[in-house]
Amino acid sequence: MENIQILVTCQQCDAENTLTIAQGENGVPACSKCHRVLLNYATVNGYIYILSNPKMGGLLKIGFSARPVEERIAELNSATGMPAPFVLEAFFLSTNPQGDEKQIHSKLSEQRIPGKEFFALPTTEALKVVQSICGRAPAYLDKEVAATVISSQQTVSQSWESSLREKLRNASTAKK
Repeated sequence: MENIQILVTCQQCDAENTLTIAQGENGVPACSKCHRVLLNYATVNGYIYILSNPKMGGLLKIGFSARPVEERIAELNSATGMPAPFVLEAFFLSTNPQGDEKQIHSKLSEQRIPGKEFFALPTTEALKVVQSICGRAPAYLDKEVAATVISSQQTVSQSWESSLREKLRNASTAKK
């Protein structure tokens, strides 16, 4: 992938700075004039997804894709032998999707179906594990899953709960 350039105005001195960002790069650039930190960034190199299948009750597919999640789901759904299409429960942005997936699979090894990316556990448990490894709230969370997480008595970080509530509000507004 090619580099992108963005313009960032320093909040300290109003100087306009041109930043060049490459895929896979992380950075904390400083203003060229006053040397104040402009922003802290990390590029998204892929996604960790959690899928369910209505014909495979109690099992979740947890994997990664460097391509858009929708493309990966379409690819999985086109496979012969699938009893029904996969349903996207959630996905997380990742700066290291392959490494994150490996850690997730390791942490969930006792719930794993041997040799497969399928796990026998509730979606809320999978969300907790993936969030702890990715270090962020989901970029997408199915509305029904979000409602279950919020209404349950589980301990959820305040920022994640706020994020879930906002996603539910946005989903409700979008349907009107």
